[in-house]
Amino acid sequence: MTALLVTARRQRERAGKLAYWASLDQRQRSERNRRLPTARVRMPLEERLWHDIEPEPNSGCWLWIGAQRNNGYGYLRLENGRTMAAHRISYMHWRESIPFGLVLDHKCRVRSCVNPQHLRVVTRRQNVLENSRGITATLASEIACKRGHLFDARNTYRWIRANGWEGRGCRACGNWRAKQYRAHQSLAK
Repeated sequence: MTALLVTARRQRERAGKLAYWASLDQRQRSERNRRLPTARVRMPLEERLWHDIEPEPNSGCWLWIGAQRNNGYGYLRLENGRTMAAHRISYMHWRESIPFGLVLDHKCRVRSCVNPQHLRVVTRRQNVLENSRGITATLASEIACKRGHLFDARNTYRWIRANGWEGRGCRACGNWRAKQYRAHQSLAK
């Protein structure tokens, strides 16, 4: 029911805009179009960056007030039509290029910050492990298995799969599982 009301309201709004546009004569339409900024006029990159930056005096962050994605990161369209994250453009403009395979980490933990002094270059793995509350970071931060055996050099085995995924396991728990498996196999014979 509510979806139908929303659709009807949108149709009324659209009809109102069309009626307004139709009520303007040709001269008024052309004046209105002239006042609108065109996409072809481009400012230099540094000027475009400063246009959408608002410095925050307490933390030192440069907050991006321009276009933002749902995840909170700002973005900017370059001259070639490509869209790029605002903090990456800022870092490359005022500091240096970002090496291939590395990402930027916000030291201040503010996603809309584009201050190059608040950004550092890290590996994707390091960024996930330090800043995430996901399963990867949680498992990597554990110091013992679920049965209480420590993940130390003597009790931990590691593996790398063909697709590049890494893992670790508890040697004591693996020995216990192997013993249980052998006992089950001997009963089956």
